[in-house]
Amino acid sequence: MNNLDIGDIDMERQQSKTINLLIIEADAAEVAGIEGLLAEKASVDIKVKHADSFSSASVMLSQDTVDIVLLDLMLPDSELINTYSIVQFLIPEIPIVIFSSTDDVSVAAMALSLGAQDYLVKGTFDGHTLLRSLLYAIERNRLRMDMLKVQYEHGHRQEFMSLERLTGSPKAAITSQMMGKSSLRQSSSETFVNFVNKYCEILDAAVDQRIYKTENKIQDDLLSLSEQLGFLKAGPRDVVEIHSESLKLKLNAVNMAKAQLYLEEGRFIILELMGDLVTYYQNYFIVFRKN
Repeated sequence: MNNLDIGDIDMERQQSKTINLLIIEADAAEVAGIEGLLAEKASVDIKVKHADSFSSASVMLSQDTVDIVLLDLMLPDSELINTYSIVQFLIPEIPIVIFSSTDDVSVAAMALSLGAQDYLVKGTFDGHTLLRSLLYAIERNRLRMDMLKVQYEHGHRQEFMSLERLTGSPKAAITSQMMGKSSLRQSSSETFVNFVNKYCEILDAAVDQRIYKTENKIQDDLLSLSEQLGFLKAGPRDVVEIHSESLKLKLNAVNMAKAQLYLEEGRFIILELMGDLVTYYQNYFIVFRKN
């Protein structure tokens, strides 16, 4: 690229592919201005797509290939840091560069601390600065994702190794023997699958609540699940096996960032379900002794 100092960026890789840029900006004139600045730097093939609201951007992000997002914080249906936070949840593996008319250091600092790759103020940059910001953002994000992938895979393995040790421990086997039955997985595979499906629904509700701040009846669902497990004389091993199988199903279908949310929420869910099951048996034995 002529007269462009990109430092350590692998320019051969950047120049050999089309960069799909999504501009999320309500003002069509601003978008035209950005396209004009990028057109000056013809050495990199950038395909520009435009969304004029958060809702239209959500649709495009779910359907189109996007390599990087240029995001205005002030949209008709969302504004400021809330805009960035929701877009980041939608595309956790895609770099976001913010460009805004808000020259507020505190807003910029907040956006960068949440993970934005850069913060540009409208009217203060030329085509050279804009292109350098986009290319830097793509490369930094690639390195970040490589590092996160290693960390995630290591944590993923450790998580399931710990769960496998729990299900295979002598204490778990003794508990099953005391309950006078084999595990649900062994005794009734269809029942086990039904419990896994219900547990997956609870995991989905917990993650949605975390992302979108929705109110779900997770505690009620867990209480109902514990009562069903208790009626079948299920034990801790059954709960851990249901939890493990549910996580495997969910993690195979989502990106790394969302998978991490499933792991985090899953730890709370399994503890609460264990507690509900213990309470069920305590109440059961109290009633049994009275009778």
